[in-house]
Amino acid sequence: MKTQSVNTRITALMSVLIAVMVLMSCSKDVDVPTPSNYPSNDGTLGDLSATEQNDLRFMAEKEKLMTIIYEVMYDVYNKDIFYDIYKSKERHTNKLAAQIDKYELDNPITNMGDEEFENYNLQQIYSNFLSISQSGLPNVLKFVKTMEEQHIAEVEGFIAQLEGNTDITSIYNLCLTESINHLEILLIEYKGGAHVQKPFDFIREL
Repeated sequence: MKTQSVNTRITALMSVLIAVMVLMSCSKDVDVPTPSNYPSNDGTLGDLSATEQNDLRFMAEKEKLMTIIYEVMYDVYNKDIFYDIYKSKERHTNKLAAQIDKYELDNPITNMGDEEFENYNLQQIYSNFLSISQSGLPNVLKFVKTMEEQHIAEVEGFIAQLEGNTDITSIYNLCLTESINHLEILLIEYKGGAHVQKPFDFIREL
């Protein structure tokens, strides 16, 4: 009787061990969420609509255009204010180009030459600027006033279309704020202290 009792206990113990081993084997096939396979909140191509992608690429090229324009103005007219704005626009361009890479988009900044633009209209604006760049400061200032006003309106529109992409929104807001400041500085410096007022005075024909 005693031997039978021991055998019964051994059999029961073996059954428990087999059950545990089966459970452990099955658990290997379960995809348990870990920090490495949780959904990522980092920017990817799928996070941006087609419109947002186009806006981001345009913004980068527009800031690149403005960077070059202010750099040329500094070279021609040798005024520190143009150098300061040029460096500001350059920072914007770099930040926007980094966002394009983050979202894995085709990057017009790295794909094109220094004075080349994928966007035909921006290429035309640059050509128009070169044609008047040495025609005197009043003409150049009228040109950049128009350019900044149009840019401000564009950025405001792009911000309104963004849906939850706070990384891009913060850069757009930076570009907007500094463009308004640049416009004010230009008018204060060269227009006898005139202050920028909204709505802006758009000059469509350059």
